[in-house]
Amino acid sequence: MTVIVLLVIAIVGVSAWRTLRRQASPAPPPTTLTIPPRVVHDRPGTTRRGSGAKLTEPEAILTLRRHLVATQNLQSHCVAILSNGYKDGTYTLTAVDSCKDARLGRWRVDGRTGEVGK
Repeated sequence: MTVIVLLVIAIVGVSAWRTLRRQASPAPPPTTLTIPPRVVHDRPGTTRRGSGAKLTEPEAILTLRRHLVATQNLQSHCVAILSNGYKDGTYTLTAVDSCKDARLGRWRVDGRTGEVGK
């Protein structure tokens, strides 16, 4: 009888300790990889096309992203691109490698041909 009482007390103690340990551990911080990226072309109503251009602004951004991933050996999720607007037939864009905290500089994408240049 004493052995059974000691066994029940031990089981209750172990389960209480495990429950308290689970509650005390802090939740892990959210990482940027679990949050899906918001891409310009996913937002309705914000697509802009420069006068005389065949490419829209989001298409120019995606063109530059593909170019940087292919030529600079970068990971796509690390490339952040900011638009500086459309002027004289080209979209001017600023690119950043967010994984290395490095600026990749200003780039131009021709609105008619899609040609990428610095």
